[in-house]
Amino acid sequence: MIRLRTLDNGVRIATDSMKSVRSCSVGLWIELGSRWEGPREYGITHFIEHMLFKGTGRFTALELAAELNRLGGQFNAHTGQEAMCLHAQCVDAKAPEVLELLCEMLLESTFAEDEIRRERNVVLEEYRMYEDNPEDLVYDLYYRALWPKSGLGRPILGSKSSIGRLSGAAIRRYMDREFEPGRILVTLSGSFDGTACSRVIRRKLGAIPRRRRSKRVDRSRPGAERVIYEPRDLGQMHFCLGTLGPKRTSRDRYAFGLLNMMLGGGMSSRLFNEVREKRGLVYSIQSFAQTFRDTGGFGIAGSTSPENFEQVLELSLGELSRVCTERASDEELDLVKEQIIDSILMSVESTSSRMTRLSDAILTTGRVIPYGRIIESVRATGPNDLRRVARKYFGGRRLAGALIGPKGTSTRALRRRI
Repeated sequence: MIRLRTLDNGVRIATDSMKSVRSCSVGLWIELGSRWEGPREYGITHFIEHMLFKGTGRFTALELAAELNRLGGQFNAHTGQEAMCLHAQCVDAKAPEVLELLCEMLLESTFAEDEIRRERNVVLEEYRMYEDNPEDLVYDLYYRALWPKSGLGRPILGSKSSIGRLSGAAIRRYMDREFEPGRILVTLSGSFDGTACSRVIRRKLGAIPRRRRSKRVDRSRPGAERVIYEPRDLGQMHFCLGTLGPKRTSRDRYAFGLLNMMLGGGMSSRLFNEVREKRGLVYSIQSFAQTFRDTGGFGIAGSTSPENFEQVLELSLGELSRVCTERASDEELDLVKEQIIDSILMSVESTSSRMTRLSDAILTTGRVIPYGRIIESVRATGPNDLRRVARKYFGGRRLAGALIGPKGTSTRALRRRI
């Protein structure tokens, strides 16, 4: 029941109708994120996301909050490296009203200077909160080590100085330059009145004048900054280490996803069993994979006592080496496949999961791969596919790493291995 359309000005619409539910998930996606921000604009996309809730020509910030409550849905927004999204979940009868309000927030926000001053302080508090949490901060440092020459390596929030520079004039310049209709995607998943929603989209978004897209390009070039260590007054060493992975459309993505799950995707994973269950060296340890349109990243993250860090490092690198040389058993691979397929099948019942998957597919490739075909691809992946992909991404590649830990801790072990 998926339909794809493009308006004359370039705005894209993707709908996924589900007749068995009474809810609808709506997403307004702008194909623009932190990786395309200019040197004096770091954090501006995330800041705009905040400001879209601070008043329009029709509503003050307080009135807008009341209107969101009246519609009874769950409204939120998020910013990533490659896209910003305004999204909501509501009952089906209110989908056209919700969509109209989201369009109004995107197109008619006033960016009043007094609201900007207040929200700047809010974002600075968010920045400080993030800085105080080493479990989160170590990921930002890791991406900076992996992509020091790309916007992928910059924090989405920006820096203290860049946040402090943001103004209404800077926001309007950025939006005039970058917010063009070809970058806008509307996604609806669930139960909704398609005719009424289409009428809203054409009236609100179809009227945006078409213009040429900005030529700003960010290339994901790896750099020379391989290890970042930040000393803190802490009792543990928080670490994240890894390397580049496949891009979002790579043929390797299914095998790599299984490989990631096998290494550190849960309580039955190799890293969890080897490092925590057998030796008790950590409370938690996991691996992760993140994909972008032109590259990807893989990492292993956790925390441990400084005296145990070198042993945890050796065990983690040993598992990366083992998947390159040893054939995974059929039993282990079947278990990992079952975990991934079960998560896919459960996500089918969620309108928000379907809406997000729909947008990822359209923004990346312009088409949607059916769930059944994805499951077939997962099932068709064999042990030799895993070993081939492991050798391609882990075998002989230099790693990047980030550490946050007690002052005076030696980082020689990590630097020696990386």
